[in-house]
Amino acid sequence: MLQRKNLLLVEDDAIVLSAMCELLLASDEYYISKAKNCDDVHLFFKDNHFDLVILNPEMLKGSVQNF
Repeated sequence: MLQRKNLLLVEDDAIVLSAMCELLLASDEYYISKAKNCDDVHLFFKDNHFDLVILNPEMLKGSVQNF
């Protein structure tokens, strides 16, 4: 049995975020966390480990930091 992977989806467009979640949850291979802004991303990284982060790079303009 495969272990489910932890994914973080970062998208400020609710429709796009919902569609991505729907597609990924159909496979039952992932635990999905959702962030709608960079502040949410910082909170998620404080207490969680993610195997993959999928993000909209347009959201990071002017706010890229080293983690």
